[in-house]
Amino acid sequence: MDKKLFLAGIVVASLLGIAPAVAHEKLLSKQEIPQAVLAAFKKDHPAVNKVKYEEEFFDGKIAYEIAFRDDKGQERSEVYSAEGSLVETEKTIKINELPEAVAQAVKNSYPQATLQRVFQVSNPSGTVTGYEIEIREGKRERELEFDTNGKVMSRC
Repeated sequence: MDKKLFLAGIVVASLLGIAPAVAHEKLLSKQEIPQAVLAAFKKDHPAVNKVKYEEEFFDGKIAYEIAFRDDKGQERSEVYSAEGSLVETEKTIKINELPEAVAQAVKNSYPQATLQRVFQVSNPSGTVTGYEIEIREGKRERELEFDTNGKVMSRC
């Protein structure tokens, strides 16, 4: 089979949801993060030292997620554009704090799944825009993204 045709088939199958999605986040070292991103994060969080860096896509562009624990021990992440602008924040919430519409959408789509962690996603002004939910189905772990009304935005 032609390699290009094979790869095109995988892409189409992934888009249609009939093949597993490829992870959309890539772990990075601090050295791989743009200086503008590091400077913006350090300005807002001068005391935070233990962090994890990831590359992801935000609105079709490469962005950088920095995961850390705040001074209360809560897991948080901030997503920055390559230029160092904050584009999104995430914080862990309790599973029972998930809005009913989102909880029901997860239950309907993944009835055998166990919710592992839930993140509330907000824009830079603090408006909640959605939820990232980590689930486990048997041995398989997935990350789901929902809008505030329970509509699936992405599955990885």
